[in-house]
Amino acid sequence: MRCRRKFLRIFPSGFRDETYLAWERDYKWDAHCRWRTLLNEKEFRSLLRQREYSRIAAHAVAIEARTNLIFSFEKMALRDAVRSRAGAQAFAKGLYDFLHGPGAVERRFARWCRIVADLPRKQTRVLTWPIVTVFGFIAQPDRHIFS
Repeated sequence: MRCRRKFLRIFPSGFRDETYLAWERDYKWDAHCRWRTLLNEKEFRSLLRQREYSRIAAHAVAIEARTNLIFSFEKMALRDAVRSRAGAQAFAKGLYDFLHGPGAVERRFARWCRIVADLPRKQTRVLTWPIVTVFGFIAQPDRHIFS
């Protein structure tokens, strides 16, 4: 009850409060809508068939960049990791498999974590919990949570 009271003190209209929508929801929903336009399953699969790995990675990174979901050092590490063709290819294929591949989501997520761990690295590690959870959340917020 204490948390609820505090939430309603900050956002008097609850989840419909204009400030809540501006600070917490709208930019996330906008990112999801951009994802559905640029990297929906059909478009993503088409870009993979065309071997447009850098384009896929660029779309994903650009969509996430408009959010405040991951720290700036993580954003830089991710951009560095997908700069090379090999990094972009691993990222694109791994992300597609995680989001749309066959099998249990737990196994797909574990593979995705291994792929992110193996991405090229300049200084900061790429494998962080925010990085491995952010794209699932943006692409499929009805299935994945970001933490």
